[in-house]
Amino acid sequence: MAERRELERATAARTAPGQPQEQPRPIPRIIMRTKWFDDVAMAVTWRGQGPAAEVVRLRCHAALGDAVGRAAKCLQVVLLGAGLDARPWRLALPPGVRWLEVDRADVLRAKQAQLRRLGAETKSAAQQAQHAHSQAAIGNVQPTVGGVSSSGASNSQGVANGAQASFPRGRGPRHPLLVGSWGCVVADLCQKGWSRELLRAGLDPSAPVLWILEGLLYYFHEPEVRAMLQEAASVSAPGSIMAASVLRTGAGGSGAASAPATPAPFTPHGPAAASSAFSSPGGTSSTPAPAAEAGTDPAAPPSTATAASKQTRDGGAPVANGASVKVPAASGKRPRTSLVSEFKWRCQPDVPQFFSECGWSTLACVSWLEAAAAYGLPASSGQAGVTLVTAQLA
Repeated sequence: MAERRELERATAARTAPGQPQEQPRPIPRIIMRTKWFDDVAMAVTWRGQGPAAEVVRLRCHAALGDAVGRAAKCLQVVLLGAGLDARPWRLALPPGVRWLEVDRADVLRAKQAQLRRLGAETKSAAQQAQHAHSQAAIGNVQPTVGGVSSSGASNSQGVANGAQASFPRGRGPRHPLLVGSWGCVVADLCQKGWSRELLRAGLDPSAPVLWILEGLLYYFHEPEVRAMLQEAASVSAPGSIMAASVLRTGAGGSGAASAPATPAPFTPHGPAAASSAFSSPGGTSSTPAPAAEAGTDPAAPPSTATAASKQTRDGGAPVANGASVKVPAASGKRPRTSLVSEFKWRCQPDVPQFFSECGWSTLACVSWLEAAAAYGLPASSGQAGVTLVTAQLA
C-alpha cells in the first residue's frame, strides 16, 4: 500500500553504513493520525507489553501504558463510525480480541461486499465452528450482513455476523482475519440507546473495552457528542479506554495554508504524568492505512455518509488544504467541495475538562504535530488541527 511505503520512508530513511543519513520525509497528517490510533489499539490490547512495549515508551503513549499496565486485560475493541477501516486485517493484536464495528447499514453492506471481493476472511476459525453449529441447530437460517441478510431482508437486531467469502479448495483467504472475532453493528449514534445493539452483538459490559472514535466526533453537535461519550461510559467496565480525535475551538483546521507549527511543550494528563518525560522515540509496531484529518478530511458525516465517501476517507485523495476544488464547467463534472463545512463541533479549549464531564479521565491530549514530534518524525506543513485524546473510564 502506498501509505505503508510512505510510513516506512518516514520512519526508516536510512542509507548504507558509512554513508550520510537521508533526512526522513515529512509525514502527512492523515498517516500520523492513523499510526497513532494503530498504536493505541496495540498498547491497550497488549497492556503495553510484547509488541507494544516500545509504543508505550513514546511520550504521547506513556500515560496510556501506565494505565493499561495496572488495569485488567482489555480484549474488546469497539470502533464507532467504522467505514472501511481495515485494522482487524492489519494489526498483530493478541489472541482472543473481539472487534466490533458500528456504522450505517448501507456502509456495512458495501464493506462486506468489498471484503468478499478481496478474499478477506471475516470469521475466525472459532466463529466458523460456532456458526456451523448454530446453523445445524436452527435449520440453516440465512446469515446477516450489516444488519441486512444477503438477500436484502432487514434484520431488526442490526448485527452483521459476516458473510464469509468462498476460497478456492486448498487455499486460504488472501487477507486472514487477525482478531479472535469480528462483527458489525448497525446503529444510529445520534439516538439514545445505540449501545443496546452492541450488547446484543456480544459486548461484555463487565469487561474493559477500547473505544476508537477516529475522525468522527466533529460531525456531531455538542449535545450528541456528550450523549455518545456518556453512553459509551455507561456500558464500560473499569479499565476501559477511549481514543478520540477532536477539533479544538481556536485551533487550526480552517483549511488555510500555513507554515509548519512548532508544537507546544507536551504535557501528559492522568496518573502517569510524573513518569512520562520525553524519551527517545521507540520503534513502531504496526503500519497504518490512511484515515481522515481535519482540514483535509474527505470523510462524509456518519449520519449522511455514503459507502463511497467512507472509502474516500480510508483510501482516497483528500481535498487540498480543505479548500473547495472547483472543476471547470466544460469538463461536465460536478464540482468537488470540501466537507470541512460539514464539521458541527469544536471542543472547548480545555479538552480534558470536557471528557471529564462525560465520564472519562484524560491520559494524554496532543495535536498531530506533537504526536509526530513524539515519534521523532518531521511533520508536513499545516496547522495543528486535530487533537488526539486518550482517556480512561473515570
